[in-house]
Amino acid sequence: MLRYLLIVAALAGGKLLDNKLKYSRELPDIKQWSFTDYLYSILKAWRPVVRAQKDKGIEQFFKAQDLDFLKDCRTETASKATLSFGGDIIDWVEIEKESRNHLWDEIGEYYFSGDIVCANLEMPIDTEKPPRKPFDLKSIKLDRSLFKAPKFNGSSLTLDALQRNGRRPDILSTATNHCLNMEESGVTNTLGLLDERGIRHVGTARTHEEQEDIPIIERNGIKVAFLAYTYSINQDMVPEGKEYLVNIVQLNEKNADISIIRRHIGIARSKGADIIVASLHWGYDQEVYPTASIIDNAHEIIQAGVDIIIGHHPHILQPLEKYICLDPVNGKKRTGLIAYSLGEFLSYPPYSYPLSPIPAVWLSAVFCIEISKGHSGSGFQTWISGVKLRPFYKLGRKTGRGSYSVRFIDLRKTLNGLITAAGHYRLSIRDINKIARANAYLEEFIYPADNDSILESL
Repeated sequence: MLRYLLIVAALAGGKLLDNKLKYSRELPDIKQWSFTDYLYSILKAWRPVVRAQKDKGIEQFFKAQDLDFLKDCRTETASKATLSFGGDIIDWVEIEKESRNHLWDEIGEYYFSGDIVCANLEMPIDTEKPPRKPFDLKSIKLDRSLFKAPKFNGSSLTLDALQRNGRRPDILSTATNHCLNMEESGVTNTLGLLDERGIRHVGTARTHEEQEDIPIIERNGIKVAFLAYTYSINQDMVPEGKEYLVNIVQLNEKNADISIIRRHIGIARSKGADIIVASLHWGYDQEVYPTASIIDNAHEIIQAGVDIIIGHHPHILQPLEKYICLDPVNGKKRTGLIAYSLGEFLSYPPYSYPLSPIPAVWLSAVFCIEISKGHSGSGFQTWISGVKLRPFYKLGRKTGRGSYSVRFIDLRKTLNGLITAAGHYRLSIRDINKIARANAYLEEFIYPADNDSILESL
C-alpha cells in the first residue's frame, strides 16, 4: 500500500513542483534543508531532473565536447598505463550468491584488465555491526525519519563480489556523504578491512598522518597519485579534533575553498606523481547535469594541478568534459579530463523512475583512461592519450525476500545482438524497452555530438 501512496504523492507533488523539477538547481547542505528541499529530493527519486540550469548553456556545452585526446599527443610515447574506473559501490538490496558469481561475465574483463583499477566505496563496511540496507518500502515510516538521509552499512559480501579471477580494485575512494554513517569506528573498521584485502584507499583516514600520506601507484614507469573529497557527510558529525577522518570540501558551493586539495596536490608532486586523479563526491541526486558552480569548481581544481576528476554521488551518469588550461608549475598548456558522475557501479537499486522517460538508475559505465609518457625537449612528459566509456545495464529480478538476481550486461553489445541476448537473458518486451530507453538516454544526454572517440567499435 505504501508503494502506491508514494507514487500518488510523487504524482501530486511533481505537479505542484513542476517548475522546480524541470531544471537542475543548487541546494544548500542537507543540514540546512527546508521542508521544500526535502520534498524536492524525495520527488527526484521518482522523477529525475533531465534539464540543466536554465539559461546557462550547459546542455550545449557538453554536447559540443571534443573528447579525442589522441590528436593532442605530440610526443613520442615511451610507456603507457590504463586506468579503469567504476562508480559508486553501495548496498541497496541483497544480490543473490549465484548472481555474484556471474556479475562480471560481460564487463569484468574490460574493467579488471586496467593497469590500475579504481572505484568509489559509497558506504562504510563495518563488520562489527549488522549490515544496513535502508531501501525497503515495507519498513518506511511516514514520520520525521522520512526527511533524513538514509544510513548504510555494507557487508564483506560486497567486497567478495568486487573481484574477478582473484583481481580486485587497486584503490577505492572512501570520502562520501555516507562514510560516517557508522561513526568513527565505521571509518576505522572499513579501512582495516580494505587493508586486509590488499586494497588501498583515500579520502578517509585514521590519523592526520594517514590523511596527508597521498597514495601513489606506479605502473609501467608512470606514477599516479590519488586524492578524494566529499561535499558533505549528511547529518553526521565529525568528532571534535578528528577532522582527519574525512576530507570535506564544499564542492557544490560557489567559489569552494580548495586549499586542502592544493596542499595534497603539492604533496603528490613532491612524491613524484606524473598524473593526479581526484575522486570528488559532489553534485545532486538524480540530476543529469552538474550545476554551473560545480563546473567552475572542477575547472579551478584542474587549474590547481589535478589531471583527472572522477565524480560520484548523483547516482546516474553525467557527461564528460575535456578542459584545457595552463599548468600552474611550468605555464604550458595542459589538458585535463572531468567525468562528472559515473553513476552507481556495484549496486542494484530495485526502484524505478515511473514518472521519467529514462531508466537511469539501472544504467552505469566502466570508464577507461589511457595515460602515456614520453620524452620531450625539456624532459619526460605525461598526458592523457585516450578515453573510452563502456555503458552497461543492470538486469535484475526479485527472487525472494530482499534478494535479487542481477546481471551486468554490456548495453551496446546487447542491442547489437538483441535476438541472441534476448534468448540468453530471457529478456521480456519490457526489459528490451528499458534497455533501448537507456541507450537513448546515453545518446541524448551523455555522449557528445561526436562520440566516435569514446566508444569502441562493436
